Amino acid sequence: MWEGLEDKLKCVEFSSGVSKIYVPDTNILIDEYFSPIILSGNHLPDPEMNSRLIDLIRKTKKQQDNSPNDVIIYEIIEKELDNLRHNPKRQDIDHEVRSAMKLLLDLKKTGDLHYINPEYTYSVLENKARVHFISHDERHFQDLGLFDANNDDRIIRFIYELQNSPKIKDADKRVIFISNDINATDRAIKLGIEVQPFDFISVSDPNQPYSGITRLEMSQRRYDGMFKEKSDIETPRSIKKKMHPKNNQFLEVSSGYEKRLCMFVKDGKYIRRLKNYERFMEF
Repeated sequence: MWEGLEDKLKCVEFSSGVSKIYVPDTNILIDEYFSPIILSGNHLPDPEMNSRLIDLIRKTKKQQDNSPNDVIIYEIIEKELDNLRHNPKRQDIDHEVRSAMKLLLDLKKTGDLHYINPEYTYSVLENKARVHFISHDERHFQDLGLFDANNDDRIIRFIYELQNSPKIKDADKRVIFISNDINATDRAIKLGIEVQPFDFISVSDPNQPYSGITRLEMSQRRYDGMFKEKSDIETPRSIKKKMHPKNNQFLEVSSGYEKRLCMFVKDGKYIRRLKNYERFMEF
């Protein structure tokens, strides 16, 4: 274990009843900025959507993993998001990056935040799961002598040291790296790290009732016409043909700077706006 990390991990207070610790990659937060909430086993902050989820699970007899899981947000992840936010060449994902940063800030502000020291804080969520914010020590990382290391190497090396630490082994906990990056996944597997892709509701159940967020850009005229009614919107034929929508699949509709988060309902025949998500759409 690299010098300094062992002392840092001694300060980390994992939940006593938790067996899984998820470490999401930067690409996961960009693709699905609600991922820390989902991975922790908590419900999304929209009561209507949660009631539909419970109803769907009851009808289909699918199992949802709601057990508390700890989540680690490594400092390198937050730095990568901040770098992307200020990179003029990555304006194509500016909204996603800002949304991820806003959610992490919300977790610190609205959760039961525990400040341990300048290098480590954690927030306790509704189901008693914890989201840990752990700093990166570049000086000690450089002492490892890894040639031409990049941020993937920093994240993966942290996970490797974490899963092999006495704090994890003695407590019989699983450390799981969540990533959709092929290269990072390959590197992690070679080090014996458990890696899983991100499924929208639970990474432990392959038969998910949700399949993530589909994004659709349209003209301002079409956008205004689509949302002039307050009730559920009948899914346009062009969208059905292009996307083959599934029940409870998310849809982000945008026109210029305007965006709305919606959900397909009634077997994909209608589109429902999710008003409670609007506070996450801007940063």
